[in-house]
Order: sequence, then structure tokens, then C-alpha cells
Amino acid sequence: MNWLHRLFNPHCEHCIELERDNKVCQSCETLRDEVAHLRNENRKLIESITAKPEPEEVRIQAPVPISPKRAVPWTVKKQMLEQQDREKARALANAAKPNARVDVEDLEKEMGVVEEMREAAKS
Repeated sequence: MNWLHRLFNPHCEHCIELERDNKVCQSCETLRDEVAHLRNENRKLIESITAKPEPEEVRIQAPVPISPKRAVPWTVKKQMLEQQDREKARALANAAKPNARVDVEDLEKEMGVVEEMREAAKS
């Protein structure tokens, strides 16, 4: 029915008034969007401020003992280094030495290679 009224009376006062009320200016829409955005940001800020902080993990490090710094005389330092070298030499001397000469026949016997080859040749 409304479309018939507009068709026969396109410039009536009532229609003009309704059209004015329905018009929304672009600046008003921009301001409404901006206000909504600001309200959202404020809500997030208030939530972050009022939120309970999470407990932080406390890491306890073992205290490092502080040794007194004394100047070690060169003769004592030299004796310590020589002693360490002697211990290293003893350890190397006592270490198991690999057999310098390994017989191939002994290795073949251990692995059974020759016996298998001989058995294969006989068959």
C-alpha cells in the first residue's frame, strides 16, 4: 500500500519527513563505529588490569661458593703441572696396547671364513 501512496503523492509532507529521519549521514556512521571501537578497547584494558596475575616460577640457583683468590707461586704451579703430566703419562703407559702384529690366520680362524670357503670348495 505504501508504494501506491508514493506513486500518487511523491512529495507529501509525511513522506518527506520519513525520508529525512531515515537518512543517516556518513560522519555519524563513522563516529558510531569509532565509539564502538573505543568501547571495545576500554573493555579489554579493564579486563587486563583487573585480571589476576599468574604466579611466576621462582628459580632458585645454587649459590656458587666463593673461593679466596690467592696468588699461587710459580714454583708450586710448576710442580702441579708436572704432577698432572706424570699422571697422564702413567695412564697412557698402563692403557691396553693393541697387538701390533695380528696374524691373518688367527683372524680367519676367529671368523671362520677359511673354513666356509673350504667347505664351499669341497661341495
